[in-house]
Amino acid sequence: MDQRTQAALIDRVFALADGDLGQDIPVTRWPVENYYDPLLFDREMTMFGRQPLPLAHVGQLPERGDLLVEQVLGRSVMLVHSHSGHYRALLNVCRHRGAELTRQERGNVRKSFVCPYHAWTYDTDGRLTHVPDRARSFPCLRLEDHGLVELSTEVRHGLLWVTMDVPGTPVEEFLGPELDAELAVCGLSSYSLYQDGSTSRAFNWKTGAESFMESYHFAVLHRRTAGQVFMHNAGAYDQLGPHFRTLAPKKTLRETRSLERDRWTVRGTATIMYLLFPSTALFVEKDHINLLVILPEDAGHCRVKRTHLVQRLSPRLRRYWDANMELFLGAVAEDLDICESMQRGYRSGANTAVTFGRNETGCDAYRRAVQSAMQSDAC
Repeated sequence: MDQRTQAALIDRVFALADGDLGQDIPVTRWPVENYYDPLLFDREMTMFGRQPLPLAHVGQLPERGDLLVEQVLGRSVMLVHSHSGHYRALLNVCRHRGAELTRQERGNVRKSFVCPYHAWTYDTDGRLTHVPDRARSFPCLRLEDHGLVELSTEVRHGLLWVTMDVPGTPVEEFLGPELDAELAVCGLSSYSLYQDGSTSRAFNWKTGAESFMESYHFAVLHRRTAGQVFMHNAGAYDQLGPHFRTLAPKKTLRETRSLERDRWTVRGTATIMYLLFPSTALFVEKDHINLLVILPEDAGHCRVKRTHLVQRLSPRLRRYWDANMELFLGAVAEDLDICESMQRGYRSGANTAVTFGRNETGCDAYRRAVQSAMQSDAC
């Protein structure tokens, strides 16, 4: 992000902090059943399957043979750093009778995948290499025609992007020139993995994404965590294609007003949150990055994957990183808990609509981006 853009964002934050929301911004409402309707969810998943999803950072698969298994849109996907040096996303399904090749969540494949049912064997690039008793049992079978199903996969900005339904859009095109350039400046590929994990939660996937699109809740929900650090109700957002950039200003940003304008900078004085469509939140801090990927399971459930990346992986910095992670995870836990509470509220019949105020226009813009993507997919 260039300095002019940073200064303009800070100007907007100061205006919001001073009470200026702009002119003619409406209050909007969305039908509450959008958060639990199974038929709408099925249509959303058709759209979801065509978007490149950043399912891993290369730091999670550093060695050849390293494996991560993810459950994505009802399918088991093996992310593997193959022995040939490539990163692959392979469906965890034997091409013989459909058994899962592995039930582990992560590990290292020393040589090959062996089906536990009949020992059909595949290398880490997904090629079928051995069928027991092939000459007698499958005399006409060609090994090259029965490799594992590979999904569209691309490494960009240190992230392994997977598209569940092929053909996949090139990630550079998907991000667009402005966002692609900003992620390049972030330098994710040079970061090291510090910690990762996941949790299953009982709320609609859109609710999770919306929770990161406004700072109206900071002084209330996060009053003992992030609310101690961040300014209340002063977040500024920009839409970049279907994606979003949101600035969550820290209280120390106020000190910027005493500096010359050409010295205004956001990194360190605010969290830059990129909402990578459809439901990945990338939180950029001064010297570390937190990645949350929200993966839908059904209309009322999702899985939240978290990956924490740091610039310097050093034992003497462990206490510093742990303190940062504790603050972040504390606030995220509060967000996820309230999302579950809202999901129960949606199903109660108390409200017919979800309301977004004039200070929550980012949430409304996000919902419009989802709607637009679904309409484009239908065409």
